[in-house]
Amino acid sequence: MRDANGNVLTGYEVIYESADYTPNNRLFSVGHMVYRDITVVKTKDLGAFPSSIYYSKKEAGYTTPFTGTLYLKKAWSQSNGSYEVYYGQYKGTVAAYLG
Repeated sequence: MRDANGNVLTGYEVIYESADYTPNNRLFSVGHMVYRDITVVKTKDLGAFPSSIYYSKKEAGYTTPFTGTLYLKKAWSQSNGSYEVYYGQYKGTVAAYLG
């Protein structure tokens, strides 16, 4: 996973990724663009999370990476006995063009 500048984002785990779909609305079904719904969880030692992250993932068979903005939906903490671990859950829709 990369940000808008191409930097690799670490500590993120994709916990949900839908199958490819094309919306029924013809305005959004331009060319061979497909969409996926994504849910990502970020783990860190401090509790401050950005309100959104840029998602970019290149896959074989697509002419562009899947890209889009994921938004923070919830954050929580959990004690591991000696310190707190913080989690942030991001959700959003990403899109790519088929090859």
